[in-house]
Amino acid sequence: MAGRSSSGAGGIARLWPLLVAALGLPTACARDARGDPASSTVARVPDPLRAVARAIAPDGPYRVVRVARPGEIRGVISLGRAPLLRPTALSGDDASVCGGEVPDESVQARGHRLADALVWVSDVHAGRALPRDRRADLAIERCRFVPRVLALVTGTTVNLQSLDATAHHARFYSESEGALIARISTVDRWSVVPSAAIAAEPGLVRVRGTDHPFARGYVAVFDNPYFAVTDRFGRFAIRGLAPGTYDVRIWHERAPAPVDHVVTVKPGQAADLDVELQLQ
Repeated sequence: MAGRSSSGAGGIARLWPLLVAALGLPTACARDARGDPASSTVARVPDPLRAVARAIAPDGPYRVVRVARPGEIRGVISLGRAPLLRPTALSGDDASVCGGEVPDESVQARGHRLADALVWVSDVHAGRALPRDRRADLAIERCRFVPRVLALVTGTTVNLQSLDATAHHARFYSESEGALIARISTVDRWSVVPSAAIAAEPGLVRVRGTDHPFARGYVAVFDNPYFAVTDRFGRFAIRGLAPGTYDVRIWHERAPAPVDHVVTVKPGQAADLDVELQLQ
């Protein structure tokens, strides 16, 4: 009887995958709090972010040339209608480090002046030299990434530094490739971990904290110097442009898609671009 019972269990085990496929039963898969596979090197890539990554990626090589009588594009990005924000309540050890209530920082604005909007020139293939200093700082403070949106050029080493007296675990996903490109852990306050993998290729990198689902950020990586992130007053400036007409793109994480504007830069002058974004 025992032998027959064991054989029956083995038969069911062998048939189970076929039953799952035939009946469409759900299968278990370990995932983190954001729905990303917990043990896989491939992340699910939201289509809007992949579109931004492709818009940032160049369609040809960038050349350094002398720019005569350069101009600039400057302006203010404002908020059309304030979207709903959802703070996160915490308790226990998390609250002692992160605070009892973590604000929703996906939208940061002073009045209608919108911070953390990414602005870049999408059709430039030649111009001024890239910065020589290729180091950037990304901090973890009260369990949030600061700055929330970081823009830099390829080849930059990103120093991830914790300002919290606890361990943090961050993951960096390439939206262009849909792949996990870096896992970084900080063990305590003031620990710094450098990474050259984050900005190795142009595109958009999504940053997530595995311990806290609200901990998120973005790293925009360009192969040219013509980009900016709006400050807390919504201001930006892109300098050193050769005279000409450009396609300028603006993106915010709560916007459904990048917004395009055509701007003409005259020799030695500043072209103004003030845009109101509608966020979701």
